[in-house]
Amino acid sequence: MFGLHWLDLTTLIVYLFGVTVAGLWGGPEGHQPPRLLHWGPASSGRRSWSCTPSGPGPIHTDHAVTVAGASYRMGMAGIWYQWLYLFATPFYWLVAPLLRRMRYLTTADYFEDRFSPALAILYTIYGLLYLSLQIGLMLLGTGKAASAISGGAISPELAIGVMTILFLSYGLLGGLPAAVVTDFIQGFFIIVLSFLLIPFVMEAVGGFAGLHQKVPEEMFSLMAPGDPPAGYDRVTPFYIVMIVINALVGIVAQPHHMEIAGAGKTELEGRVGFTFGNMLKRICTLAWALTGVACIALYPDLADSEHAFGLASRDLLPVGLVGVMLASMVAAAMSSCDSLMVDGSASS
Repeated sequence: MFGLHWLDLTTLIVYLFGVTVAGLWGGPEGHQPPRLLHWGPASSGRRSWSCTPSGPGPIHTDHAVTVAGASYRMGMAGIWYQWLYLFATPFYWLVAPLLRRMRYLTTADYFEDRFSPALAILYTIYGLLYLSLQIGLMLLGTGKAASAISGGAISPELAIGVMTILFLSYGLLGGLPAAVVTDFIQGFFIIVLSFLLIPFVMEAVGGFAGLHQKVPEEMFSLMAPGDPPAGYDRVTPFYIVMIVINALVGIVAQPHHMEIAGAGKTELEGRVGFTFGNMLKRICTLAWALTGVACIALYPDLADSEHAFGLASRDLLPVGLVGVMLASMVAAAMSSCDSLMVDGSASS
């Protein structure tokens, strides 16, 4: 059914049902002021452990797909299309307490007090458009990945529709507590998404020895190519500087970072979640890049390199784990979508 073994389909259904119940579990608090964002000793620490899985650079399914695709085209150097942000990551440790000490729940509140209500409205419009675009891209990337794993039996539109209904359900009924609870649960699924495929792709290519025999040696270099394939930017010192500047601006300009910085019970918890949530993403990138390089040997003539991750998941994972991978991909999208939806509603 839907191109999946009954065991994989059962795994996926159990996950979808379970995460929805977990989100709705926080429902009664969804209509109260979000205690997680209260300041001072009265702040509830019951859910502050969720800061790291909900960090400022949430892991999306399309991140795994695009990094694996870039590594398929350029080798391990494809990792830099995520690792470029390493140079900005330490600043999260410095910015988190500053955002927290501002004592605003949203960035729009700051714009209203510091400048004018009109500018706050303009910023809110920008924030809603930005968050909507992010949600759309995440859903689209996950829908395509689900379609590839199911061999086309699950259409991208069907996958997008199911995910949208579910995260809207527990997001609207449970509010911020539901987003926090589901983010924490799905954070573990995201780690599974990143590393589950590694032992199977390495076995398929004959381990590292077999990989070096089947893949050109230059594909193992971390040096970004001077003439990247079409569709990829050339990584130059100027490009790196501009990416870092853009990231630093984004720390304070993106509409959801004010809430993330204040989500911990203490400043230290906010710093740890804000900084190491991003570092976790950089570690996961290693697995994505290695998968992409292994797929060079497994699928030497792919027309679209971004199909590599989905094809390897479908062809190499045993029955049961395909459902786990698909559930993890859905988790990566839904955990971000519900958080961004709540952030958007708070700003408006």
